[in-house]
Amino acid sequence: AAGFPFWVKLWEAAMILADLMLTTPPGKKDQTLLELGAGLGASGLAAALAGYRVTLTDYEPHILDFQRVSAAATGLKGVECRLLAWLKPPTLPRFDTIIGAEILFREEFFTPLLNIFRSLLAEQGIIYLAHDVRRQSLPKFLLLAEKEYDIAVSTRKMRNEGKELTIIINRLTRRS
Repeated sequence: AAGFPFWVKLWEAAMILADLMLTTPPGKKDQTLLELGAGLGASGLAAALAGYRVTLTDYEPHILDFQRVSAAATGLKGVECRLLAWLKPPTLPRFDTIIGAEILFREEFFTPLLNIFRSLLAEQGIIYLAHDVRRQSLPKFLLLAEKEYDIAVSTRKMRNEGKELTIIINRLTRRS
């Protein structure tokens, strides 16, 4: 996708995360879910299809326009699209679930991201992150995160354009 912005691509990790959301229905009525760095919003829209009340977020207004069009095209109700700058996050209610695919690409965002988790994750909430196994910043982020979160790891393999890819899914829950 040379010449296209990062968010325009439907990343393999987002496909895997979307599949995970479809197979992990909400545990209660009106369970809320926040997708960070949603880009095209595939994972969040899959979550909405599974029954979550979804808020898709990204950092540029034109990205939200694409998300709104996608949400409208699916006919899904209960999907909200919001700007969310990690360095200056808005005040929002806490979410039961937070998800993100390929969001750990810049180390200077690790601390702001952990601050968002602290302020926006409900007490018993769960975070799901999905990244290509080759994403070198992932282990560095998890080292920081494990001070506050129990982290479970699973992997999924998929083929795309003739190549086998491994996607790592991390499930984070607050340490008790």
